Amino acid sequence: MPPRWALGSVGVVVTADCNLRCRYCYQDRKQPARISWFALSAAAAVYALGGKPRSTLSFLGGEPLLVFPLIARAVR
Repeated sequence: MPPRWALGSVGVVVTADCNLRCRYCYQDRKQPARISWFALSAAAAVYALGGKPRSTLSFLGGEPLLVFPLIARAVR
């Protein structure tokens, strides 16, 4: 049984960087900032401990796959 405060989903912005330069994009100040391993592992722990049986952990950002090794490490 999940805890009373169970989370339905956790979204983690892993990077603000993007590999595209779309003219219509509202993010005109692209920055290669990325989440630290400490923060990402803490978010994954919160998800693992407090998730509902069908909860989701989403990796978000400019283009999350630019930091794929970090995502793969978190999934492991």
